[in-house]
Amino acid sequence: RLKGSQLVLYAMSSMPQTGRTVVIVGVGAVAIAALAALYLKRGQTTVNQPLELQPHDTAKISSSQSTVSTCATPNLSPVKERRGDVSLETLELTPVVGFLEHQDILHVVVTSTKVRDLLTFEHKGRRLMICPVVRMKMDTADLARHVSWRHVVNLRFQSRLAFTAICDADRDCGPGAFESIEKVTVMASTIHKYDIAFWTKILQRPRIAMLNVERNQLRDDVIKELCLKALPGSNVDTLCLRMNQLTDASALALAELQHVSTNLKTLNLKQNKVTDVGAVALAGLIPRCPTLQLLNLRNQTPGIGDRAAEALAEAIQRTTSLKRLLLRRNKIGEQGALALARAVSNNTSLTELDLESNYVTASAAAELIASIQGHPTLNVLALGEMRPEPLSVAWLRGAAGDLVSDSRVVLVAQT
Repeated sequence: RLKGSQLVLYAMSSMPQTGRTVVIVGVGAVAIAALAALYLKRGQTTVNQPLELQPHDTAKISSSQSTVSTCATPNLSPVKERRGDVSLETLELTPVVGFLEHQDILHVVVTSTKVRDLLTFEHKGRRLMICPVVRMKMDTADLARHVSWRHVVNLRFQSRLAFTAICDADRDCGPGAFESIEKVTVMASTIHKYDIAFWTKILQRPRIAMLNVERNQLRDDVIKELCLKALPGSNVDTLCLRMNQLTDASALALAELQHVSTNLKTLNLKQNKVTDVGAVALAGLIPRCPTLQLLNLRNQTPGIGDRAAEALAEAIQRTTSLKRLLLRRNKIGEQGALALARAVSNNTSLTELDLESNYVTASAAAELIASIQGHPTLNVLALGEMRPEPLSVAWLRGAAGDLVSDSRVVLVAQT
């Protein structure tokens, strides 16, 4: 297994003749049998502290000069040590496990060396682990020193301590750091404005596709800096900013970004503090961004209303890419719902319209249900848990007739 920057092999053998149990820990290129012999030479009956050698320590086994027997007692001659390696050329030894033959030991040495080369990367004289997926928390922040950051594809971390450790490792790695990165998820790390240099480096990598910075108490000054320095020219197609402290200032900055016209597919602003002003600006982004497929404005504080709904209704009539418009838990009333109903009739791309937990009246809901009849793609219209009281199926049946039984209409609150 990988431990720190070392590729470690374990071997255990019970030796009935001496009553000793030998546990050996060594780097793959070290002959396990020789290490066992060295321990036994010291007369130890229990080995509590494993011997660990660095990856550059190697063992040289010569089939012509080394003798391997199957006897229980090792026959030792002095071990000649040289700087940087352990020579076994003059050592007569007994394998740790009695059934290991000379060729088996050679096979272990060669195989483990190849595995080490495949799973580690040499950087400044150290062996770093090649880990495509890295997940770090506060108690595992030390992992950053042992990872080859040029090979990380998916990074997920929680805590400011983990972020600091990653920044330190990034500086040590140099220009090649994060050259393979595709996805980054950060939570509970309190991102600040002065961190933008790091995020600019991440977001300008050619393979980056997703940035998820939910639940970081993000504020508008950070988003403005991201929009000014990090996001322009980025290949990010999924941007998740949910559950932060973002207001209209962030929505306006995002709406003014030029690069999104060719890249962005998902923009998630759920549970922030965007009002009608910011939502109207984001509505203007929809027709300018032919790749945008999902816009999530659920659960804003204090909530977007009819003005935003009317702007969004106009926008969805001018797009052929938007598939999901999520407006749950806001303050959209009859006027906004009717505008959306008219827009749906002139749209051919939506697959989901979520208006759950708004202030839509029964008559407006009936118009929405009627608007999806014959729609080529829309398969979810969420109208559950309306305020101040949930819509009555009986009322809707009186307004929309049998259309209320359409399987695409969801009148039950969703998770």
